[in-house]
Amino acid sequence: MKTAVIMNDNSYAGREYLQALRMQGIKADIVSIGNYPEINELEEKRCGGLWKPVSMETLRKTFTVFEFVSLNESSLIDFLKEKKYDVGIQGGTGILKENIINKFKSGILNFHPGDLPKYRGCSA
Repeated sequence: MKTAVIMNDNSYAGREYLQALRMQGIKADIVSIGNYPEINELEEKRCGGLWKPVSMETLRKTFTVFEFVSLNESSLIDFLKEKKYDVGIQGGTGILKENIINKFKSGILNFHPGDLPKYRGCSA
């Protein structure tokens, strides 16, 4: 099964998901969006320092990374169409629109541990 984790660059959630996949020996590609710092001060404050995701440098030793500037980039849509992924894992990005979701044969897995709408965002 061809899998991709689509995430903002350095997303805490995405790095946690990828570490779990890595520990289970599950192969996936990383579709990285944007350019963000490894340490996110807002995320650190919201999570009280509980998240300790592995570095992207570590993950790059196991996973292939494909980088894009934004979710609206036409080259991203072309890339997803060409790759023909079976499933995607939403690893912390903006809202994924239908034109991206439809590029995954079986759809996209999205996790949100918080009680919506009370706990919004990726740090729920």
